[in-house]
Amino acid sequence: MKRVVVSAEADAEVRSIYRFTWRKWGEARADTYVAQFHDAYVRLANGTAMGRFFRNIDGMEVRRLEVGRHIVVFALRENAVLVLQVFHDRMDVLARLERLIPRLKSRGAI
Repeated sequence: MKRVVVSAEADAEVRSIYRFTWRKWGEARADTYVAQFHDAYVRLANGTAMGRFFRNIDGMEVRRLEVGRHIVVFALRENAVLVLQVFHDRMDVLARLERLIPRLKSRGAI
């Protein structure tokens, strides 16, 4: 099983999704929805989910996995899954990723 490394940006986004869902639909629904992200991380780690190829960005193969109305964007490494960010499906994922990846690289996060 691969180790899952979640970027600070992805972690903050999932927390934001939880707060939004909790305010709009309540705690039980927020718990259920956010649990889907954790389930997706486990499936990525154990290889039962591979997502789909998204793009090569800055020399890195970036993949995507849909979770509800959100997209988990990640990269596979030999021993790890790097969760780069979580985006709502209405966002311009490519433009945001092209800004995010250099920031993650400059911090040594990827």
